[in-house]
Amino acid sequence: MAIRIFRHYWQLPLAVLAIAEAVTFFAAMQLAAVVRTPILDPAAGSTFSQMLPRALLFTAVMFIAMTAMGLYNARQRSRLLGLLTRVAASVVGATMLIAIVFYLVPQLHIGRGTLSIAALFAFVGASVIRVLFDRLANEDVFKRRVLVYGNGKRAHSIARLRRRSDRRGFVVVGYVPAEGDQALGAAHNPERILEGKDLLTLCREHDVDEIVVAMDDRRRQFPMDQLLECRLEGVEIIELVSFLERETGKVRLDVLNPSWMIFSEGFRQGRIHSTLERTFDILASLILLVVALPVMLLTALAIKLT
Repeated sequence: MAIRIFRHYWQLPLAVLAIAEAVTFFAAMQLAAVVRTPILDPAAGSTFSQMLPRALLFTAVMFIAMTAMGLYNARQRSRLLGLLTRVAASVVGATMLIAIVFYLVPQLHIGRGTLSIAALFAFVGASVIRVLFDRLANEDVFKRRVLVYGNGKRAHSIARLRRRSDRRGFVVVGYVPAEGDQALGAAHNPERILEGKDLLTLCREHDVDEIVVAMDDRRRQFPMDQLLECRLEGVEIIELVSFLERETGKVRLDVLNPSWMIFSEGFRQGRIHSTLERTFDILASLILLVVALPVMLLTALAIKLT
């Protein structure tokens, strides 16, 4: 199952994972302050409000580091050990960057011990979440139940999806043969072939969330009335190319229609969207420049001295 945020599709399990890890990173900094402060000064206290800006910064940098390492990529193929290795690398890199930020902004400074404990808590928490996610992400409870209208060459492109990451967001409940399709049969489509009932009945019987229109030839008895009934019942209707783009992150040229290029939303660039995108690019560049400036100056000085 996928959700759409800012014109980008996010797999629901990955969105839940990102939120869970963000909460973990935030709690790690707060908990580290609670653990560390009484050791250094038993009379002192570290309140939630005092640590709030530091915890937010810690969460943001950790999240950016995890994203940069590809840990929120729906099509990653690393096994659990590889994922945990990347989590460790992300935590180490983010901790170093946070230490630099704390040095440049004294108002946010915290002790090295507190930061180290927070990093340890973040790694342990993220690792536990990743282990649980690896076991639960492929359960059908997270997947959208899909009914494919068609049983020909175009519909066969769904059956050919073999990578687990490509099939993580949906489960096919069956294929409905359409007139004009070059039927490939159950030997090529392992899921059941559903016949003899209208689409709305099939959707109710199989608890369908979405219908993928994958006819080889739409000019032959396109089931407009049946699809409209399903749409009014709350069942989503999606075209094959858009479905494959959402689930695999690729535009399949072998099933692409010119009309899809015309009506696709991906080519729309409003003034507000373009302005926000450009503003984000400039701000991100300035932040990276400020962070990297000391290293650049030291590198230039070292080159000149040698």
